[in-house]
Amino acid sequence: MSRRSTFRCPPQTPPCRLATSTSKYGAPRRRASCRSCVCSRVWCGSSRSSSCGTEPQPTGTRAERTCSCRGRGAQVYTPPEPPLVRVSRGPVFSEITSCFRHFTHTVRLYHLDGHAGRSLEISNTVDIRSEVNRELAMRLVSDVANGNRFYSDLNGFQMQQRRTLAKLPLQANFYPMSTAAFLQDSTSRLTLLAAQSQAVAALRP
Repeated sequence: MSRRSTFRCPPQTPPCRLATSTSKYGAPRRRASCRSCVCSRVWCGSSRSSSCGTEPQPTGTRAERTCSCRGRGAQVYTPPEPPLVRVSRGPVFSEITSCFRHFTHTVRLYHLDGHAGRSLEISNTVDIRSEVNRELAMRLVSDVANGNRFYSDLNGFQMQQRRTLAKLPLQANFYPMSTAAFLQDSTSRLTLLAAQSQAVAALRP
């Protein structure tokens, strides 16, 4: 039997605000100033232009939204309210579940020996049927010094080396991942196994 406890994220530094104004042509435009927020590493974006340093094209109504971001990168839009976090501990596994408006993010660690005890099981339950032009991305942060190279599988057959090119826009550095991807250096490797076909990128060498 596992013990369950429910709590909310602790107070943190004020999140960055995405303000909306009107351009001289009458179309709404947005500007953002970023501070570090630590609630979630699951990012979702709704702008058509997400390269850092460029102004995102508006896709929503004129409003002020709260965004949660870490430094420079794609524009991030998350609900203004803190997520509901559930922690479960037991003899077989421990897990943390973060409940947001449109998705639920769960990280599980099994108390086992061997490779199974050194891996994390991550699941995301997403429901964005009420949203239009919305994308979700999960970001994994590690200390692996992989440079600008990483690997993803080629239709589940073999691993193919990929490169992140700074001269290309953000969307051009995403590659198909049917089942797996990994990045590595001389001492360690981070491997991601996927249950569904997705896109993958290593944006910060």
